Amino acid sequence: MQELDAVYALPFTRKPHPRYTDIPAFRMIEHSITSHRGCYGRCSFCSITAHQGPEIVSRSKKSILQEVEKIASKPGFTGTITDIGGPTANMYGSSCAIGGCRDHDCLKEDSACKNLVSGTKYYRDVLRRAGEIKGVKHVFISSGLRFETVLMEDALIRACIRYHTPGRMKIAPESGSEKVLHLMGKPAPKKCKIFLKRVRKIAVSENLPLIVVPYIIAGHPGEEKAETEETIQFLADEKLYGNEVQIFTPTPLTRSTAMYYLGYDPITGEETPTEKDTKKLEERKYKIISGDINAKRPEPRRYDAKKGPATKPSVAGKKTASLSKYRE
Repeated sequence: MQELDAVYALPFTRKPHPRYTDIPAFRMIEHSITSHRGCYGRCSFCSITAHQGPEIVSRSKKSILQEVEKIASKPGFTGTITDIGGPTANMYGSSCAIGGCRDHDCLKEDSACKNLVSGTKYYRDVLRRAGEIKGVKHVFISSGLRFETVLMEDALIRACIRYHTPGRMKIAPESGSEKVLHLMGKPAPKKCKIFLKRVRKIAVSENLPLIVVPYIIAGHPGEEKAETEETIQFLADEKLYGNEVQIFTPTPLTRSTAMYYLGYDPITGEETPTEKDTKKLEERKYKIISGDINAKRPEPRRYDAKKGPATKPSVAGKKTASLSKYRE
């Protein structure tokens, strides 16, 4: 903790290099704060554990709140802290009752380890105190949230819905297929369903609107047509919509990448047939987004760099919204 606090106490300007004038990614993180490093989720497709470690190293409350004060005092700050989080936001402050073990598989697939000590109480306190700092109007969580009960008790759900969700709560079921989720090292669909039932019940009791947006990976090793259909059915059953679907990308140092190239899980030996044709993967992604296994992805418009679009859509007789309304 002391080392991490020392790093963030350095006099950073919080500005991009003067050589660059407009960086879209910077606009997203300009007023965000890193609360901790590390992740014990151990998702097969993610390399965070490999380069940040499976143990959570959290900054002190004092360090985080001092950074909030610095941001709030800067010219141009409009009152919104866009994020206080890390690789997984609600792992802040968590620890192990026995000081760690060899596996560091704290969440497992079915139930959390009995030695996992949740830090969500401390996380809620940091969020609350950050919101009390002069000049701060909103404190949002934009980092990912795990939905296991040990890390997402009712008090945190209620706080997220009421104060810390910028319009939508984003979760990452990643798939609706139990087989694929097992290969991913993620909880089974029933765990997500239990969470959604809880969060929607709390939203109703608080009389607050709630939109839940799912993150899904298409084409993970082991996913074929049957598994894709299961994902589409899962999203439909749970009334989850959106276009946050990405095609699996092999990433160095991950178990899923080994499955992708080997054709089997190097740990269990289980076969993992993998689609590698980009066009077919784009089709699969479109089917998941559209919610229809038989949907056909529209052909992209052809474009000639010299001549422009091959065809121009007709706008004759069509009415368009005013620009001022669009800007709103």
